[in-house]
Amino acid sequence: MRALLFAMAAGIALSGCVTTEQVDKTNAKIQSGLADACPKLEAAHTAFLLSGIFIHYSQKVIDTERQTYAGVHSICADPASVTLQSSVSKVLQAIEDIKAAKSGS
Repeated sequence: MRALLFAMAAGIALSGCVTTEQVDKTNAKIQSGLADACPKLEAAHTAFLLSGIFIHYSQKVIDTERQTYAGVHSICADPASVTLQSSVSKVLQAIEDIKAAKSGS
């Protein structure tokens, strides 16, 4: 998922001047990528929750996973709303949420 976020940000940064058709194609690619990645995020989150039955995680690990999931899930909550125009702020916010989760904030 992290690779997808960085790829989206890099693609946007390198896009430069684009036509409406190119923007539409890019939006479709972003949304298609999210359609592939978001179910994997859900599966990983579910696996983490289920593994908690057998593995005793520290509260810090649980809190970090919860905050990280929430940050990335904000992108997957409505993939159709993630466009070339909105993706930069959504990706940056998700990265900030992940950083905050890692630092224990």
